[in-house]
Amino acid sequence: NLQNFQRGMVLSSTTTGTFAVLNGPIRNTWGSFGGSGGSLGWPIGDQSTVADTVRQSFQRGTIIVPLSGGTPSVVF
Repeated sequence: NLQNFQRGMVLSSTTTGTFAVLNGPIRNTWGSFGGSGGSLGWPIGDQSTVADTVRQSFQRGTIIVPLSGGTPSVVF
């Protein structure tokens, strides 16, 4: 299931759970990889700040964005 909101979307599945993907560089990058039907799959956690980055894990990878606003990277 998917529900869009003003600041992002919430996706829920019995396999992965319920998590938000907020508007911004993580959502844009995830979308460029095909969203939930693409190579990264469904989110398996919410965004979190780790050291000097914001990251979010998906079924088959993690998107990492520097807090300084640099280019997002994808780790498969």
